[in-house]
Amino acid sequence: MKKILVVTLFIIILGSFFYFLAAQEKQYRFIKDYKTTITVGGVVGIRDIIYHTGDVVKGKKTTGGIKIRIAPFNLINLGKPSSASYTEFITVPTKYLK
Repeated sequence: MKKILVVTLFIIILGSFFYFLAAQEKQYRFIKDYKTTITVGGVVGIRDIIYHTGDVVKGKKTTGGIKIRIAPFNLINLGKPSSASYTEFITVPTKYLK
């Protein structure tokens, strides 16, 4: 019974945390074309990602620009970089977004 209570409480707290994080994201629109190189599956797998004028993304304002998520969260990315790791976020300079 105690395990069920602890697991339930953990799930509620975790859900609240992710809800709080998602609530801080705002929508931004690209006002200029933007291109950058990202890692897909380790150093071997790199590719360019391109956003065009008018594309809409969700992100958070940081000191370096706007941080946007380009891939879903994965526990693999929490460990050491490996061939299974990939870029989850990119920071876009504010001059490209409104």
